[in-house]
Amino acid sequence: FWLKSPVFFHAIQSTAMRVLSTLMGGAVAITPTDMQKKMGMGINLGNTLEAPEEGDWAPAAQETFFDAYKTQGFQNVRVPVRWDKHTGQSSPYAIDAKWMSRVEEVIGWSLKREFPTVMNVHHDDWLDDPNAFDSQLPRFIAIWQQVGEHFKSADDNLVFECFNEPHLMTADQLNRLNAACVSTIRKSNPNRIIMISGLSWDSPQWIQSGELDIPKDDKLMVHIHSYDPWAYCNDNPTQHSWGSAADRSAMTGWIAQMDAWSKRYGLPVYYGEFGVTHKQTPSTGRVAWYQARQEAITKVGWAGAAWDDCGDFKIFDRNTHTWDQAVADALVGKGSTAHRKGLVVAIGLKKGRNADRTMGASVSASAVARTRALGMSASGSLGSWRWSEMVVSEQSLQPRGFIVVVGV
Repeated sequence: FWLKSPVFFHAIQSTAMRVLSTLMGGAVAITPTDMQKKMGMGINLGNTLEAPEEGDWAPAAQETFFDAYKTQGFQNVRVPVRWDKHTGQSSPYAIDAKWMSRVEEVIGWSLKREFPTVMNVHHDDWLDDPNAFDSQLPRFIAIWQQVGEHFKSADDNLVFECFNEPHLMTADQLNRLNAACVSTIRKSNPNRIIMISGLSWDSPQWIQSGELDIPKDDKLMVHIHSYDPWAYCNDNPTQHSWGSAADRSAMTGWIAQMDAWSKRYGLPVYYGEFGVTHKQTPSTGRVAWYQARQEAITKVGWAGAAWDDCGDFKIFDRNTHTWDQAVADALVGKGSTAHRKGLVVAIGLKKGRNADRTMGASVSASAVARTRALGMSASGSLGSWRWSEMVVSEQSLQPRGFIVVVGV
């Protein structure tokens, strides 16, 4: 029952899924396409759990960060994790219990707020070595065995990403890595969404090269990174402006090609890293670059997560709890043409063997908003008809701006 709208917010979807799942005894299993729509636009908790030690590169994770993400309007969170220093060097390659507990705590903060949450193997470069790959693969498999077992009871919002940015191993080795990752996770998580990626730092161009073997599995997504053009986006840029017709054409061109590949092979796209350093400014096109990415991702229906590392690519200052507001607003589409039309969603539910479901249509949000009180509803008893109207108006774009009415 997914709504085909660029203003489809996570709060609407999650409420509907939660209530319908209750009606069906929890039997609703999310598909990769459903997950892509649910994820929308997100943000990375970068330079944190994937640092050599947490706190080395950025402030240690805090629960309040996730509140800030929710308030700003982000819909998913990617949490990179490095396992190397916390995992034994010889069989059985046990992961330190304290580290597993810390990862669970941080992931739990995200899941508690109903964020689709991506967890991975990140900066574990000991595997990305063509000469050491065969000897190190058992350790990688053991990590996913333990992670899969530990998180097997987590809800469907938890997504596993096999390996971040492989770039040195061979194509054959990457294909073996993806196959081993998927088959290992499936033993403990038969319905978990899993993300696979390609060489050249998760390059969309490499994925389209024909060298990627896609495991036979119906719960997969493809994960890509692109900081294009790198000459503009990196911390020592040689290109000092962005936004020309040629710039925009280059961006939409590769996105269209990747989207065609995605549809051909049936793997929904998660654009898991993109960003521009603060060497660029609004006057050189930095905000325009982010806004163009947001609009292009929304247009093709991908999920995405901007890279935020509290450093060169900082979007949220975790020391002061303040946003680079122009960029943060651009990423969630505030002020874009996609958000100028209000959306009302009505969900009708009746408990029983033949439960009825009715979805409302887009109407004049401003007219309804004037007569409703601000708040969020709980699902309540399902023993009788219950209606929820969720209204998003042009003036109310953040989660706190959802207007909800429940009546029996």
